[in-house]
Amino acid sequence: PASMAKLAKVPPMLLLLYFGGTMIYDAIKDLEEGKDENIAMKEELEDAKNEIDEWFGDGLVKEKDNEADVVSRLFNRENITLVQEFFVMTFLAEWGDKSQIATVAMSTTSNPVGVALGGILGHAACTGIAVATGRLISEQKAISESHISLVGGTMFVAFALHTLITL
Repeated sequence: PASMAKLAKVPPMLLLLYFGGTMIYDAIKDLEEGKDENIAMKEELEDAKNEIDEWFGDGLVKEKDNEADVVSRLFNRENITLVQEFFVMTFLAEWGDKSQIATVAMSTTSNPVGVALGGILGHAACTGIAVATGRLISEQKAISESHISLVGGTMFVAFALHTLITL
């Protein structure tokens, strides 16, 4: 039984190693080719910024607002539509991706409640970081997708090595 538990950790470890390696490889290849991601990223961010300005206008909270004004502005039809669109987009983007595969693999050998909470907190942290750094990226203090892939790939490989060492 103990050896089966160790053996069950091998597939997730191999997946982490594979995905980490491919992320690192793709990032290095893009950096060597001098792929300019910033132009496309700037255009996409400008479109998103304009769309957000349309939805929120001068901002969600104004100086003399009471709670009811803020709540009504927060839960207006356009914002609900925005939440629905981002939910569907995120759900479809995550379906069958690396994190979902890793979650399935982890839940085969670990407490499902712990895996679910860890996954939820991990996604919330990643989304929070993405939202918090969005302004920096949009102001041309951009971090390229290649650099993000290098860091992410390195973390995947580190997790795989940690799993191997703790077998």
